Amino acid sequence: MNTYPNVDERNGKQFAFEVESSYIGVKAIARVLSSVTGVTDVAIRRPFATGWGENRARFKFKGRDFVVWEPHGDSSRYWIGPQREDDRIDITALEGAFRSYNPPAVIRMLADIVTLKPFRRARRRA
Repeated sequence: MNTYPNVDERNGKQFAFEVESSYIGVKAIARVLSSVTGVTDVAIRRPFATGWGENRARFKFKGRDFVVWEPHGDSSRYWIGPQREDDRIDITALEGAFRSYNPPAVIRMLADIVTLKPFRRARRRA
């Protein structure tokens, strides 16, 4: 699956990344996160839960608090990164797990249609 890095402009290091919400849901995100060494305490926001804001999941990575955030509560991407700005650490293992994730064929086909990905690929070749 495609990931989109977020890089700190001050030092050029990646501190977070995004994944397209059309290709993966929060439950699948939790499963992928749980498979990564160093990830603990994965929690998904329950419907109508208060106190989560736009966060869809919380987890710890190497002892630090991380979140799965959906900007504006209705975005095409989930942002995955540290809850606190000063907790920026190497997230290579996290991003690698999502890059390796292969959505089920039906989800991939539907998401390709919704995102118009086949048409964007064809336009780039032309």
